Amino acid sequence: MGVVYADPPYTRDHYSRFYHVLETLALGDDPGVSVIPGTSDEPSRGLYRVQRHQSPFSIRSEVLPAFSQLFGHCKRLGAPLVLSYSPTGAGTKARPQPRLLTVPQLIDLAKGYFGNVTVSGTDRIAHSKLNRRHFNSEIDYDAEILIIAQP
Repeated sequence: MGVVYADPPYTRDHYSRFYHVLETLALGDDPGVSVIPGTSDEPSRGLYRVQRHQSPFSIRSEVLPAFSQLFGHCKRLGAPLVLSYSPTGAGTKARPQPRLLTVPQLIDLAKGYFGNVTVSGTDRIAHSKLNRRHFNSEIDYDAEILIIAQP
């Protein structure tokens, strides 16, 4: 029997916002630049590709169905799941609610699919903050946990 390891995004930041230039270079296409919603031709601030990938794990209205689908697939396979996630921190000025789902919400959801759900800490891991210092909260060295869900 195998195991499923998942490390989905846990904030509203889409990974594609960091890789759209590389994606365009790799594909060698000219997708055009997305526009600001509600305008007809004003380019988005990030100059993102038209129809760039956006993870349902990073969209507030789609995050619960995305996790339900992940948990459901693992259940159908009879496979344990190791889910890497970042606990909900206190937030920052820029992001008062940094996580789309809290750890307790994920655990409750997982318990609907798995018989045994546990949480394991990791040793002294901190996430890089790629924004201005005054937006950052204090460094949290408990920045990653593993939610282990077994049939």
